[in-house]
Formats: sequence, C-alpha cells, structure tokens
Amino acid sequence: MLAGMGRRQRRRNRQARQHAISPAAVTTAAATAAPIQHPLAPPPVANLDRLARLVDQARALHEQIDLEVDHLATTGVSWPVIATVLGVSRQAARQRYQRRHAPGQRAPSTAAETLAS
Repeated sequence: MLAGMGRRQRRRNRQARQHAISPAAVTTAAATAAPIQHPLAPPPVANLDRLARLVDQARALHEQIDLEVDHLATTGVSWPVIATVLGVSRQAARQRYQRRHAPGQRAPSTAAETLAS
C-alpha cells in the first residue's frame, strides 16, 4: 500500500489514467476537426432570421395561451384543473395568471382588445 494515499486518491488516479487521451488521438482529432470560429465573430445571418421567426412564433403562442387561461379562469374553471393542463403546480398557475383576474374585472376576449387596453 502506498503511504499517504487513501482509497479515494488511488481511485482518482486510476480513473485519470483510464480517461487520459493519447497525444496521437489529439493530433488526429485536430487534423480532422472543422476550423474553429472566433468566439466574437457574428453568426450567419440566416440563423438569426430563423431565430427571430421562432421567437415571434413563441410570443404568439404565449399570447394565445394567456388568452385561453383568461377565458377559462373567468368562466369558473378551477386553478388546479388549469394547472394540470399547463403542466405546472396549482400555485405556479395562480401566481402567473391570477393577478390578471382581480374580482370584478373582465378578461379581454381577443388579442385586439388586449392590445387596445
């Protein structure tokens, strides 16, 4: 047994040896790898356009979800039922949406009414 080296240290040393990469593997991987792009270089514009479209679609979906939750909450569907469909806890659903449903307020029924107010 090696003096001053416990089981953990021996195991770590053994694992390090097992996971060590040979210099030949590194040079082979470097030769076949794609050129590295500078981290501050701008990404291709096509990807930015696609991302912008996806963000717009996500916003539109979130607005539709908000409107549907508004409608369900004003028609008396319970928060536990709404939360189950949303895939969140009852508390999370209430915290996100209930503030918009103060007693006596009517939820907007269309996106146009939401934007007008």
